[in-house]
This record gives sequence, C-alpha cells and structure tokens, in this order.
Amino acid sequence: MEERKRRRPEPTPDLDLAGPAAWGEAPTETRRGGARKKNRPNSEPNGKKGRGSGPPPPRARKKRGLFTRLVIGLIWTGIGLGVAGLVVGFGAYSYLSQDLPSTEGLKQYSPPAVTYFFSDDGRVIGEYYHERRFVVPIAQMSPAVTKAFLAVEDARFYQHKGVSIQALIRAALTNFQTGKISSGGSTITQQVVKSFFLTPERSYKRKIKEMILALRLENNFSKDEILFLYLNQIYLGRGAYGVEAAARTYFDKSSADLTVAEAAMLAGITQAPGRNPVSDPEQARDRQEYGIKRMRDVEFITEAEAAAARAEVLNVQDEWPNPNTTVTPYFTEHVRRLMEERVGADSLYNDGWRVFTTVNIEDQRAADVAVARGLWEYTRRRGYKGPDQRLAGEAQIKQFLAEATKNLPSEGMLPNRLYQALVTEVDKKNGELGVRVGPYHGRIAKKNLSWALKGDIDKRFARGDVIWVRLIEADGKKEAAKPADLAAVVNNSAAPVLDMSLEQRLDTQSALLSMDTATGDVKAMVGGRDFGESQFNRAVQSQRQPGSSFKPLVYAAAMDNGFTPGSIMNDAPFVVDDPGDGKRWKPGNSDGKFLGPMTLYSALVGSRNIISIKILDRIGYPALAETARNLGITEKLPDTLTLALGAYGLPIPELLSAYSAFPNMGIRVTPRYITRIEDRYGNVVAEFAPERIPSLDPGTACAVTSMMRGVVAQGTGTSVKPLNRPVGGKTGTTNDSSDAWFIGFTPDMVTAVWVGTDQQRPRAVGEAGGRVAGPIFLYYMREALKDKPVTDFTVPPEAEMTPGGAFGVCYKAGTVGTGLSEIISDISPQDEFLRGDFEDGEDPGPGPGGEGFPGGSYGYPGEPAGRDDRRVNAPPVPSGGYQPQPYHPETEAAAPETPAPPAAPVASTAPPSAPPLPPSTPPVDYDAEADLPESPSQPVFPPAASGAGTVPSSEYGSGAGAGRSPALEGADYSRPAGSATGDGRLRPYGEAPDSNGSRRLSTYGED
Repeated sequence: MEERKRRRPEPTPDLDLAGPAAWGEAPTETRRGGARKKNRPNSEPNGKKGRGSGPPPPRARKKRGLFTRLVIGLIWTGIGLGVAGLVVGFGAYSYLSQDLPSTEGLKQYSPPAVTYFFSDDGRVIGEYYHERRFVVPIAQMSPAVTKAFLAVEDARFYQHKGVSIQALIRAALTNFQTGKISSGGSTITQQVVKSFFLTPERSYKRKIKEMILALRLENNFSKDEILFLYLNQIYLGRGAYGVEAAARTYFDKSSADLTVAEAAMLAGITQAPGRNPVSDPEQARDRQEYGIKRMRDVEFITEAEAAAARAEVLNVQDEWPNPNTTVTPYFTEHVRRLMEERVGADSLYNDGWRVFTTVNIEDQRAADVAVARGLWEYTRRRGYKGPDQRLAGEAQIKQFLAEATKNLPSEGMLPNRLYQALVTEVDKKNGELGVRVGPYHGRIAKKNLSWALKGDIDKRFARGDVIWVRLIEADGKKEAAKPADLAAVVNNSAAPVLDMSLEQRLDTQSALLSMDTATGDVKAMVGGRDFGESQFNRAVQSQRQPGSSFKPLVYAAAMDNGFTPGSIMNDAPFVVDDPGDGKRWKPGNSDGKFLGPMTLYSALVGSRNIISIKILDRIGYPALAETARNLGITEKLPDTLTLALGAYGLPIPELLSAYSAFPNMGIRVTPRYITRIEDRYGNVVAEFAPERIPSLDPGTACAVTSMMRGVVAQGTGTSVKPLNRPVGGKTGTTNDSSDAWFIGFTPDMVTAVWVGTDQQRPRAVGEAGGRVAGPIFLYYMREALKDKPVTDFTVPPEAEMTPGGAFGVCYKAGTVGTGLSEIISDISPQDEFLRGDFEDGEDPGPGPGGEGFPGGSYGYPGEPAGRDDRRVNAPPVPSGGYQPQPYHPETEAAAPETPAPPAAPVASTAPPSAPPLPPSTPPVDYDAEADLPESPSQPVFPPAASGAGTVPSSEYGSGAGAGRSPALEGADYSRPAGSATGDGRLRPYGEAPDSNGSRRLSTYGED
C-alpha cells in the first residue's frame, strides 16, 4: 500500500484541459488489476488494442423485489401527496383567511347589554334590551357552572390548543354514519368564534374558517378569558343570553347561587335552547341527567354530589317578572320614550344605559290604589248597566270558554284586575252566581252583587250572561295559582271555587300626575285605569279642557293687574254676541244662580263662572296670556272669553307646573323625570338639575294660595278637607260634565287628577270634579304624605296676611284696602231687557229695595221669583264636609272608615281674632256651565252686603267707608293696563263706548 502511494504521479495543476478536467473533476481510474492506473491510453502506440485497453464492461444491476418497489412507491406517493397537501392547504388558508376578522376586538368585550331604569331609591323599574344579558366575571359565578358547561361541552378545554383532533375524528365518524353534517366536534373556543364572527351555517368551508380563528384566538387570549366570553355570550332560551340571565330567567337567582343540579340543567340547554325547562320540561330533565353523568365521568364531582343533584327538586319559574309592566308601567314607558328620543332606539336597547329616575315606588302604588278606588266608587254610584252580552245556546258558551282559556294571561288571575266571566249558574235560593273565567270556577256571593240587584237575582241574570268580575284575595293570598293543565281544570267539576265580586267596566278613564313641590321630581304617574288594557298615557300624552281648574291662572293675572282678594265683582247675568255665528252667549253659573256682589276671594272659593269671565274681560287677553306663559303654558291661548272657564285643551304637566308656583310663592318648577344617565361602565354622561323658574310675584302667589286654601276649607273642594293638612287646590268640571278635575298642593307635593273618557261626549262623567276627582286626590295624598311632617305655607316678605277666610287672606304687601272693584249701582234700564233675555221663566230676582238685591237671590229656572234660599246674607248651615265612603270592594257590608288622625298644630299666620267664614256645606262644583244635580241648598260665600254680612273694615281700611262694602259706596273701577280692546273676542250684546272711549262688557247693574 505504501509503495503504491509513492508511485502515484502528482497531478499537473497547470495543464489546460477541456471537458471534465475543466470542471474540476478527477480523472477516471480502473477498478481492476489491483492497483489503479491513471490516464491509461485506450490503445497501444501502434494502434492495436492491447490487453486491458478500453472501458470495462458494465456490471449487471440486481433486480429489486416487488415489495421493495411497492414500499418505495408508497413513500414517494406520500411525499408527493404531502407536498401537494401543503400546497393546497397553504392556498386554502391564504384564500379563506384573507377576509377573516381579527380577534383583537374581543379584548374590549362589550356585547349588547340591558338598559336599566331605577327608581329614586335605586330599585329596578325597567329593563330594555334586544339581548337580555348580564356580563358577570367567572369568579362571581358558582363553581358548579364552569364544571357543568366544561363537562357537557368540552372536558379537555384546558388541554387542547383551540381545536380537538379527537373531537373532529369523532364528529367525522358520526357524520359518516348519519350521512349528513350532524356534529361539528367544536371546542368551546370554536363555539366562541362561531358566536362572534361566523354564521351558523353547517359547511366544511365554515368549519375551516372556524378552526383558523380558534387557533388565532388561543394565541391572543388565555383559557379563562375564552371561557368568560363563552359563559356570557351563549344563548340559553327564552331571551336569556349568558349564564347569569338564564339563572335569573329560570330560577330567579344569581349565577353565584346555582347548585350542581341547576347548573347541569342550564348546561343541557346549549344543544337546543328552544327545548328548555319551561317549553319542554321532560327534555330538559333528560339533558340535566346527562350533564350530571358527564360531570361524574370526568370526576368534576363526587358520586355523593351526583346523587344529591339527581334528587334535588328544581323550582323553575314560568315567567320572568317584567318590571316594565308591573312596577311603574306608565312612568317607565314615558322615560323609555324620552331616552329613545335622546340616544336612539338602537342604543337604548343595546348599550346598557343606567337611567336614574325620580319615581317613588311606594307613592306609585298609592296612586294606583287611589285611582282604582276612586273609579270603583264612581262605578258603583252610576248603577249597574247589565251584562255585556247574553250567549244563546251551549255551542256559543263552549266557544266562549275555549277562547277565554286560550286568551287568559299566563300569570293566571290576579286580584284588583277585572276579567270577563260567564254566568254558569243562578242560585235564586242563596242569591249567588256561579261563574267561569276561562278554566277558573268562581262564586259571587250575595253581598258582592247586591249593589246591582233591583229585585230577584233571576230577573237580573241568567246562564250565558257575560259579566265583569274581580278576584277577591283570601287568607293573604296574592294570586290564584295557575293550573298545570288548564284542560283538566275545565273538565274537572271538583276544581276549587274562587271568591269573586261582580264589577262593571265603564269607558271611564283617569290620570294622575304628582311631583315634589320643591324640585319638580315626578313621584307618581297614572296614565289610565289599566296599562295592560291601554298603553296610551293620558297623564302626559293628552290635552283636555281643564274647566274651572284654569281659574287660578285667571285670578293670578288679576292680582298682577290691579285686583286684590278683596276686590268686589257683581255676580249678575249678562249676554254677549258671538261675531262668528251671530248667536248670543248667555254664560251662567253651574247652580243656575246669580249671587250679586262678592269679593274675588269668595268668587274663587265658590268657582263663580260669571266673575271669572268678567275678570278676563277687565284685564284683557294679553295680560292673561303673559301670566300663563310665565307659568309654563306653551299653548297659544285663543282670544275668547270662554278661556276664563278653561274651555281650551292643555297638557297636564303644564298645568301641574303652573300650580307649583303658588305653594312655592312665585317659583315654578318643571316636572323632572330623570336625574342622571350613566353608561354601562358607570360613567355619568348627563345630569338634570331641578328647574326653578321665577314666574309670579310672591305676593300674587300668596294671594292665590290663600284663596285656594279656602276652596278646600269651605268651597267646592271640601272632599279633600279630611287630609287634615294645609292644602290648597281647585276643582274643575267642563261643560256638560265631560271632564272632571282636581289639582291641588301642599307645601310638599302638587298633584293633578283627571277623570273622563277618551271619546269626549256630553255628560260622559256626569259628576263634578270635587265629587269624582277630589277623593282620588285625597286617597293618594293621604298615603304619600303619611310619613312626612305637617308643615304650613310660608308667607313671603312681599305679602301680608289679614283676618278672613278659614286661615286668613293674603294680600300683596301694601294693597290691603286698595284694589280695583266693580261699580255697583241701582239697576239700570238695561235690567229689564236682560231679565227678558233669560228664557224659560228665568228670573234674576228682585230689584233694588227688595230683599234680593244687593245680597239677594236669583232663583233656578222655573222657580218662584224671590226664593231666598241662596241669599248671600243667609245664615250659615252647619256641615261636616264630604265624607268619602270606605273602600272595601270585597264586600258591600264594609266597616266604617277609620278617621284620619288630627293634623299637628301649625302656627297660623292670621291674627287670633280673625273671624272665620261660615262653616262649609257638602261640596258641589260650581264649575260647569250646565246645571248639575245634587246642588246644596246653601251657598258657602262670605257675606258682601251691609249689616250682619259687612266685610271687615281691616280689609278695606278705615274712614267713611269703613265697615261697609265699598261696592255700595260706588267704588271706582279704573281699567287696568292691558285691558281688552274688544278686538278678536266675543262682542257683548248692547256694547257701547265707555266714557274714555274703550269698549268692554256691559253687565247687569252696571253704569
């Protein structure tokens, strides 16, 4: 070996060669003959081939076996397929991922959330949403929740990277067996991706996108963050999104309090939300059992815990209690409209606002009860009108019962609501009725229907009559239990019989709006008798004629234009011509009487129409319009004298705001419904401070307040007197008794009550405001103020009190003994003309020198002339005021109402020696122009003539006229600034220019 090496020639690096040598390849060598020879020539020099010359013959290759070739082919095929798969996969990934969304946005997770409305003490009164969801961290959920959902949906959630190969293979086998895509093998991560980013379609293309996004999501989020998204996003039926919403919907509890059994049932809903514990209890129970088994199989719970979960009895609630319709429905709906106007419907239902309102739940309940009670009493007074209809034949009866069962609300029958019932039996012997309300059997005892009977019961009712009934609470039970199977109850003659009472549903509606006097915070709102029947909010969405409840605004304008509470006006007849149709307008008082000269204090206390009209004529339309505008009335008031009687529709919130200026001594507050708005993160985005607007002279406000206290103490509003607090207010009854009002106030609250019908018609109510609306005001205010101390109104420095009335009379400072009054003189020749203008034997009463005038009486139409039972100076008739009847609708034999406790002593602003006015009589509203029944036989006005009825001298100063009515002394009547010009108003009949050239009404007994 060593010798061979020595004999090997060295290569020649300088040789310029072509071919392989040029490429740096080594010369070939032979492999035969032992030692290798380099560069052996192919032939001998003589050209003959020598031995060993030329290339050796090729060696024959050994043939590979068939198996070897097959294995090698498979390997190359696999490599080729793998490369092709990578190419195809990369292309598919590039194609499918180019339009996939980014998962980064989930780091600011803000799903559609519930907007909450809160009462003034923080309780929920409203929830608005498209998706009912409550986002809760995992740490605040019960541990059973995560165990149940992981066991049912993805037990290896914390082991895989977003996609489970095992789950995919299992799903593929399932789909192959079923022949369709019935299982997707999705992990919880993939379900989160599908929920947020993809459509629910079942396709392989969507599946590949789902896996791509799941891998991305796992790279950007922790496992706990992904599970948090899942548990708050998943839909679990009945409008519940997320575990927290489902826990509240099905079990009325938080997810933090869920047991293993409850969590397993919720986890079982995920596969089919439509088959939940309410809609399909049997399916839900099977899925719950599966969940418990899976939790045990993966050792999330012990065998003992599994056994306890299987044995647990679940209390699933049928209905989620909706606060929107059960707590403060009319108020909540009004705030919803305000919020929708502010942020838009989409934001309201998705952005999770937190709206803090002013309503007080206890006050609202008091308002609901007061309206229900007032309408119940009113309905009973109107008498029973008979059944709604009478069904003929058993076929109609069966059809009615079937429809009633179908339409009955899911919550069953509730107390204090009216339901249509079918009379199934008339028990003449016991005087009872057997009735059916859908599946419910009821009994109406004799005491609960006697108010509707006039004779034997079988003369009034018969089988097949459709009547209205109300469920009576018994043994503290708040509602009748809903039967599990309505059909079984219908066919079961042994079903429990419920006590019911006969009711009557008229078309009468009512509205109530109440707010804090100091802030304007609305504490209660009733927009109708039943929100379930009608969502139209009559408290804020309607405009009705206020009738005489508008008169305080007229009197406030009078106080600002030269009049005082002691000014004298003559309640006497007059006539005006309507320039539109040429017909005469002969306004009158509701009692058909004219009471002669009286103070403005007495005129407002008695709600005398004639004097209100004459005041408006004196001060003029511009003066009233200015006062109304200052008091918050935005409507353009017409130039017509009928405005003095409230003959123009106004919204209740504006009237309430106007009235607030009186107890606030000139400061008006506007109704406030919302105090602040927060976003879903608790950031305050808007705050609303109370609006306190100077609107009246404090002296004017004090004067009108004292007059309205007289309305309650001894005038048309004595139905409110049992409140036993300092309270003022004004009744209102429109023409033909179609609307009835009472608007009143204390130092703490101001409240408006309306009763009427949606379709206004003559005598729709048929009762005066003091009789039908006043009691509702009383019932509400007595309950709303029961825990508040008794306080009195404050007399401002700009005012002073004088003796008179029940509590003293307030004047603007420095105006006592002054002020405009009407000139009262002997009856002019026009007297006879105006007497004849009143038809049907109307008689204005005796002329001067007779006992009727001044201070005399004018009789009702058709009564003998000279009847003096309504003389101004007639002796007072004692009366205890209005006594509201007790509200015990369950029985007609109710116990007498317990009298309210006496009010706490209040320091009076009037001198101790102030002489009181005559005691009040039972109330009658002197508001409407029509003659109303049940008028009292004695007026309630202070005397205005000389003698025993002399107006106190301190009211008019001293001197020659002291102790006598200035009206009898020919007091000057100077026209104040802003007096009417006559343009654009009713033209008085027989109108002529005054001495100063002005034109105004010429009234009875006027120079």
